Amino acid sequence: MIRFKDIDEDLASVVFSSKKLLDLGFEFKYSLEEMFAGAVETCREKGLIPLSHEKQAAEDKLVGAVETCREKGPIPLSHEKQAVEESKENGGVPADSEAP
Repeated sequence: MIRFKDIDEDLASVVFSSKKLLDLGFEFKYSLEEMFAGAVETCREKGLIPLSHEKQAAEDKLVGAVETCREKGPIPLSHEKQAVEESKENGGVPADSEAP
């Protein structure tokens, strides 16, 4: 049994019932299952709960990206990339170096 700090264990349980409403002739338009399914569907439409295949696709995409990074190595920072390009233009000599 889970116990919570500073919570009185002798608190009475709260019970909700629709018995009085049903006794007066009230009829629910939707069953509990339909309400639950509708709530989940609405949350998925709003992006609050991902579809299981979307979650798997996102995980697969992440794994693929990690594998690509491992294969290609680290991506140089913009100033490093610029230095490499300048070096290529100067025949392999960095721009701030003196030619031999």
